[in-house]
Amino acid sequence: MAHVPVTVNGRRYNIGCDDGQEDDVRRLAAELDRRVAAMASTVGQVGDARLLVMTGLLMAHELEQSPSVSSAPAAANGIGTDGTASGGFDDEALCSQLEGLAMRIEAVAHRLASAEAETPAESAEMVHGIAEGAESS
Repeated sequence: MAHVPVTVNGRRYNIGCDDGQEDDVRRLAAELDRRVAAMASTVGQVGDARLLVMTGLLMAHELEQSPSVSSAPAAANGIGTDGTASGGFDDEALCSQLEGLAMRIEAVAHRLASAEAETPAESAEMVHGIAEGAESS
């Protein structure tokens, strides 16, 4: 397993990935950093965790709204443009994968919120605020 140093919002992270995927991780991290910077210019520096969650939600929304982007990964996984399985993953498997990714994003946001908070009480408050924001959308 390779480890790639990336910087997002001025903070350095070491990201693990499969060997040979390093360039993809760097490219994706650069795109994420660009989008987080754009979000920060709009809402201000509201904390890494909140910026990452807001940016992730915006990117997920863009992906959901873009038929050309959202159908490409599905087609690559054997799902036709009409949403039916064409030999690869089915809708249930795709939903399961998306749920797993959402849980991983939430775990990262929680760890970032904990690292940013000065006290455990502030950490709990920050995570609670993130959860409330997700529930209200």
